[in-house]
Amino acid sequence: DFARATVNYVDEQGHPLIVEATTSWSYVGAGLRLSMELLGPEYSMSVNSLASNLNVFFSRKVQGEAGEDLVEKQNAEQGMMPVVSNEEAEYGYEGENRYFTRCFIEGRQPEESFYDGLEVTELGGETRDITVLFADLRGFTTFSEEAEPGQVLEMLNEYWSLTLPVVEANGGFVDSIAGDAVLVVFNVAGDQDDHALRGCRAGLGFQEGSEQVAGRHLDWPRFRIGVNTGPAVVGNVGSEERRSFTAIGDTVNVAARLQAKAVPGEVLIGETTYEAARERLTVEPVGLLDLAGRANRLGVFRLRDVND
Repeated sequence: DFARATVNYVDEQGHPLIVEATTSWSYVGAGLRLSMELLGPEYSMSVNSLASNLNVFFSRKVQGEAGEDLVEKQNAEQGMMPVVSNEEAEYGYEGENRYFTRCFIEGRQPEESFYDGLEVTELGGETRDITVLFADLRGFTTFSEEAEPGQVLEMLNEYWSLTLPVVEANGGFVDSIAGDAVLVVFNVAGDQDDHALRGCRAGLGFQEGSEQVAGRHLDWPRFRIGVNTGPAVVGNVGSEERRSFTAIGDTVNVAARLQAKAVPGEVLIGETTYEAARERLTVEPVGLLDLAGRANRLGVFRLRDVND
């Protein structure tokens, strides 16, 4: 992958100045290369994660199986295999390492494992019980018509910066963000026996974060949230060339329908979510509602609190 940017500006004396920046990442024989170059008036900078002060040499007599390791071995035969100092920080593994260390010390199963990495490469999926959180902004279309595109982007980013960390902190997987709408699923990255409770807790946290933002911008649209629990197919959909990991099924559709029934600032949950976590929830019954596309009415509850 490669990106390039050019910035044109004028200094205090009115002289035109140009700054060029490039960044890229790629897998080459020696390993994963992250690079950046910055060229400006009177200065320049270059970073390459494979530009190491230490290179390793191995004799050709050292044998190994064909594969990624053998590619690095071929570089080592020429004394060109770099040793990257503090590789965890260089490639962003520190958080993962801390997480797996905590799981090991506490004697619990990590939410992601080696097998999750393998599943990323395969099309298809499995049926499992999940909890789905769906949220979108009521009045977003009208706001977008009246505001400048930059204002719309600023609004969305301010909302996402406070709401998405909450759902991720509760173990939610952000399936997709489509403009003003977000789909979050629980119990897809490893086993979360309390996924209904996690979804409810995340829903209230999402609501609280979004209301903080809305309180500072009274003219901005507000979020409404739906949470539902049930079976869905979880896996990769697409083609060999392009695919995405997602959840598909009636459970996801119902979460979206519940969101559409909610008023701004409200979290509605389905009866299956309520039954799965009822001992920990404070709710108000809304009643049996007709949802678009469903033959049978569904019991709906207004979520007020999660009793931790």
